[in-house]
Amino acid sequence: MTSRRSAFAGEVLPAPIPGGIVLEAVCTYREDADTDRLVVVFPPHPCLGGDNDNNVVDSVVAEAAARGLLGVTFDYPGTRTGRIGGRDLFAYWEEMEARQDFGAVVADAVCVVDRVTASFGCRGPVFFVGYSLGAWIAIETAERCRVDGMVCISPPLLQPGFPAAPGGGIPLTYVGAPRDPFCPLEALEAAARRDAATLIVLERAEDHFFRGLEGDVAARVLDALPANGKEKRT
Repeated sequence: MTSRRSAFAGEVLPAPIPGGIVLEAVCTYREDADTDRLVVVFPPHPCLGGDNDNNVVDSVVAEAAARGLLGVTFDYPGTRTGRIGGRDLFAYWEEMEARQDFGAVVADAVCVVDRVTASFGCRGPVFFVGYSLGAWIAIETAERCRVDGMVCISPPLLQPGFPAAPGGGIPLTYVGAPRDPFCPLEALEAAARRDAATLIVLERAEDHFFRGLEGDVAARVLDALPANGKEKRT
């Protein structure tokens, strides 16, 4: 896949986490961007092909950059190597899923957000976008960071323990597809009602992966953010 992010400036910030591991915050922006405004995109499950090069993740980050915001994404620990802390990555995530506790990954994500906001001096609005399992991580990370708006794309609502929206009245939008087996439309509608969230259904999407519709998804996601996220392209 050709990265849309390659059309923009970018840099990689090291983000140390416990255990002597260093994650990489991949930052993308226009040369004239207002990097005070931040969009953090949380990728899907790393054992299911989820990384910062994912088609949806890449497109959302690029769309944020195109609109003059600072787009940021990252990989969860061990995504590229298949191991974390001397353990097999699959076993590591399987254990967290069995406990329905992703606290360790959430703590890592907080480190990434803190590193980026400190490095760029971000004092403006901060937005989170989570795709698939990344929606779960984004919601829980929002309980520990300042967040001004959030979009969850095809969240894994069938997975036991999926959290409700974070507190604090954070504006929330759910995005889904009519025939997504991992995020059934009925479940997404129920979650939107429960969380007083806006619901966007991309009728042309065939399934969970939005292949060929990445640009549409990204545009709808950025349009869904509160007013400070809607700057017109120049």
